[in-house]
Amino acid sequence: LTCEAEGGRVPHVLQLVFNGKYLINYNTDSGTNTEGVTISGHTITYKETISSVSFNDSGTYYCTGKNKAKENAKKTDKDNSEITVVSDVTISSVADVDVNLGDVLQIPKFTVEGGRAPHQVILAKPDGSTDVVYSNSVTNKCTGTFTKSCDISLGASTYQQDGNYKITAKNRAK
Repeated sequence: LTCEAEGGRVPHVLQLVFNGKYLINYNTDSGTNTEGVTISGHTITYKETISSVSFNDSGTYYCTGKNKAKENAKKTDKDNSEITVVSDVTISSVADVDVNLGDVLQIPKFTVEGGRAPHQVILAKPDGSTDVVYSNSVTNKCTGTFTKSCDISLGASTYQQDGNYKITAKNRAK
């Protein structure tokens, strides 16, 4: 992340804030937090590197620059960046099922993980049709917040239900 301010003269304050915590709070008047701050011409810059990104790094980062003007008037400019950390979605393995004709076809319980709550889980059936098992807008067959535990019952089995079922999960940043 880069927080940068420029002005007619070098800005005297540069701040980068995340979740109410200052990552940098540089002030030329007090000389605080100079580590990582560079000045070139009338521009002051701070670069924050997150070496091992985690879901806790998601959120809004605020950059503020302040400059003094005549008679101690101050000019301030702010900007922000929204950072969202995502992960691949993983599905626990689902065991094969043998069912007798007429018995309830029950897909063994499985879990879906994606760091954030997966926004969609789909069951593709052998006949080419699909069931939305979980979605933000549909009654779902999965429980949990960030890890979804899904339990699917397809009713009495028929010969037409024979075949391979495929479970797909999707995640998105927002």
